[in-house]
Amino acid sequence: MGMRTLSSLFIAALACVAVPACEPAPAANTPEIAALAPGKAASAVAGAAADSKSDSIRLAVAKANAASQLAIKEAAIKAAKVGATPVPVGDVPAVQSTVSAKAEGLLAHADRMRTLGSPDAKVWMIMVSDFQCPWCAKFERETWPAIRDEYVFPGRVRVAFLNFPMPAHRNSWAASEVAMCAAGQPTGKFWPIHDAIFREQEHWETESDPLPKLLQQLEKIGMPVDSISSCVKQHLTRPLIQGDIDRATRAGATSTPTFFIGGTPLIGAASITEFRKAIDAALAKVEK
Repeated sequence: MGMRTLSSLFIAALACVAVPACEPAPAANTPEIAALAPGKAASAVAGAAADSKSDSIRLAVAKANAASQLAIKEAAIKAAKVGATPVPVGDVPAVQSTVSAKAEGLLAHADRMRTLGSPDAKVWMIMVSDFQCPWCAKFERETWPAIRDEYVFPGRVRVAFLNFPMPAHRNSWAASEVAMCAAGQPTGKFWPIHDAIFREQEHWETESDPLPKLLQQLEKIGMPVDSISSCVKQHLTRPLIQGDIDRATRAGATSTPTFFIGGTPLIGAASITEFRKAIDAALAKVEK
């Protein structure tokens, strides 16, 4: 279990022991977080020619980073009081930043499919997560269904999932690649496989090769196993996942799961009561 150390500017050691968090996420204010909208992140990560929309991703992250560092630092220090296991910054597999035109289309589709909720929602909730993080799984099992049913499905909040596979979790990359390759298929079923991977975490996390058990989850939800397996083995979605890591790091992420709700950080597998308070506060600002 790991936690990423940002730099000496922010925090010392954080832990994935008693604290309800393992690893990292991004920040953004509600208006700017729209930069994470369908297709824009993928084109930027893939090294496509930068346009104003692609640039807005970087601008949003930079602005949010400057605006929220103090709040993130305070939350991280609070989390550190209950223990932490630091992970050096940059201790993540390097991947190429360019992809083929064919893969670029897959990335753009995958990027769109990992958002959930009405485009008209006035508040974004960005969750940065690691599929092998036990606290992330706890959130997904115990808290996420209530948030989804109370805020996302009614159209009040829009969600985007960012991958942050940690080095200490040896099978996280494989899980992220399976999820994003599934999202890149024409059917684009990111959320069903997202749910299945977290639900079955204990069955694949200790495998020397987690792919067979991860692919079994695809079979259960009717996804095309062969094409997704091929995508994973070619590592076609690694640039998009690396882009998630880069953006989370630039935004000042400290641990997973970390959430940014209308620009306000919420760290760890907090209770549904804490999430309701944070979401209601963000909604109150825009629904006056």
